[in-house]
Amino acid sequence: MSIDSYLRAAPKAELHLHLEGTVRPPAVFELARRNGVALPADTIEGLGEWFRSRDFTHLMEVYRTICLCLRSADDFELIAYELAVELARQNCRYAEVGFTPALHARRGVSEATYLDGLSRARERARRVLGVEIAWVFDISRSMRGGTAETMRWAE
Repeated sequence: MSIDSYLRAAPKAELHLHLEGTVRPPAVFELARRNGVALPADTIEGLGEWFRSRDFTHLMEVYRTICLCLRSADDFELIAYELAVELARQNCRYAEVGFTPALHARRGVSEATYLDGLSRARERARRVLGVEIAWVFDISRSMRGGTAETMRWAE
């Protein structure tokens, strides 16, 4: 067996991902249309080009745009389950995935909304794909009050 074959077949764990950072252009395109969010490109290909990281400021612009497209429990379930499908494709069986509750709460998305979507995706990933996802609720240093909001979530 070659090293490439072995690495593809070996079970894996992913220990540091940010959920919103894993969303791909086709999903963002779908979510934006579903939720009436204007994007900087009007095709999936154009959006893919815009996604190409230029610097940290641009990376944060892409990240914020992705977040603007997330409004419903179905939206959160979609991106979390798509991540799980990609993890399963890579034979990853366990992932610790970061999520910033305060970022969405500040936009008026209720805790129940994202908790419902994330929970449904996690359960479906476990049942259908054999992928276990552990949510890591992180605290944004740049957001005032983010610590209190996140601690409330972690309880």
